[in-house]
Amino acid sequence: MTVQDRFKEYLPDQRDYFDFQVTEDWPAFLSREWDQMRRFEVARLMRCVQPATILDVGCGCGFHDAEMARYPFVRRVDAIDYSPKSIEKAEAHYGHPKVRRTVADLVEFEPETPYDLVVSFQVIEHTEDADDFVRQCLRCCRPGGHVAVFTVNRMRPYNRRRARHGKEPELEDPMHKREFTIAELEEIGERNGLVPLKRIAYAAEGLGIPRFLAVWACCFFPGLATRLGAIYAKPESGRSVRSCVGVVPRSLLNEGNHRVDNRRRRRAP
Repeated sequence: MTVQDRFKEYLPDQRDYFDFQVTEDWPAFLSREWDQMRRFEVARLMRCVQPATILDVGCGCGFHDAEMARYPFVRRVDAIDYSPKSIEKAEAHYGHPKVRRTVADLVEFEPETPYDLVVSFQVIEHTEDADDFVRQCLRCCRPGGHVAVFTVNRMRPYNRRRARHGKEPELEDPMHKREFTIAELEEIGERNGLVPLKRIAYAAEGLGIPRFLAVWACCFFPGLATRLGAIYAKPESGRSVRSCVGVVPRSLLNEGNHRVDNRRRRRAP
């Protein structure tokens, strides 16, 4: 029985869950298929922004941190996670001279200086308050910097099929509080003072092709995506969100701007 099998209901504080998972189910983290998706996430992010300093919120096993640190323009990656065992595993398996990891909760974390990029990979869906999570990320980001969120696509093919039969979407994991569409991710950012720059759809489902190809296939079949990413800009001091949109490079607004079908789900009678 896996740790996920033992935890059937949502927990507001999940640090014990992740401590158990990263310790007892560690072999599941060492997956070539997962590594391919993690590299894809970082590569697409770094095509859009080139930060010198990065904060990774909820760093988990640490793969993303070490991968981001490989880029020559990155000077430092600070990574936090409130799961002590996750930090311990990350240090043991994905150490890097540019990466500094700390056991910390984002709400209590005080950066020495604001970061060029604040990013989270598969974290926001676990939080009780997504808006507060985005505001806390914004707090740690410098004016003119970027915030990026990668998460599960609520309207992935499985849930589209449920919607066609009048059924509610299912959560992918009982530890998820809420899952999102790309439009909802962008709305959360805009509500909290961020400017959406780029949307990413990836990890296709239902094509019957190897997973390493399915990661990229959403460039052609965005409606099959199981994962989403949203990259936002934090306006410079003194600029409103509206006035900042005009200074966003057109290439950043258009590149990879794949539309994900966000039709409202039909409610069961």
